[in-house]
Amino acid sequence: MSAMSAALRPGVSERELLGVYSEHVARLGAPVPPSESVCFVASGAVALRHVASDRVVGYGELVVLAPGALYAGYEAGLARTVSVGGGDLQSLGERCAVGMDALLSACRAGGVGSDLYRVWEGCGFGAASVVLAHGLGLGAEPPVIGLGRGRDAVLEEGMVLSVQSWVTEEGVGGFLQRETVVIGAGGPVVLTRYGRS
Repeated sequence: MSAMSAALRPGVSERELLGVYSEHVARLGAPVPPSESVCFVASGAVALRHVASDRVVGYGELVVLAPGALYAGYEAGLARTVSVGGGDLQSLGERCAVGMDALLSACRAGGVGSDLYRVWEGCGFGAASVVLAHGLGLGAEPPVIGLGRGRDAVLEEGMVLSVQSWVTEEGVGGFLQRETVVIGAGGPVVLTRYGRS
């Protein structure tokens, strides 16, 4: 994330950012990056994209950075949205943080997937346009909660989830946060150490 953030500037393309990510991951000893969903310009668009393009980042645009990593055969990732050189992301960022906090509050042992649906919709966002949470392992593992799936999935102590909040505003863009969370006896334990602001 830090390597990608350092390379982020007006004029850099999504694919160049992908190259920075791949090079850094390789330097850390991973021969193959774990995912392709690592960066995209999120200004104006309201759809979450999973493949980098030749699109060049412009001044003031929102950019989603979502690197992943493999360790001991398991994959995990995080996501943050940043503004390049300016632009106001406070409103979308605050709404995204509200969504993330609500989802994290529902990640409790004995809870069920419908709890995540309930808190998300309680934020006033309507139906989620992306998966709210999924198990981690070798990619996306059960339970998959969101997009009509996983309402009955039971959250068990020790389960590791990738939880994501994606909010959009037509004509402005999208804002994504993703955290890795362990379902603990006393509530969720966020493993992601990269700051959210």
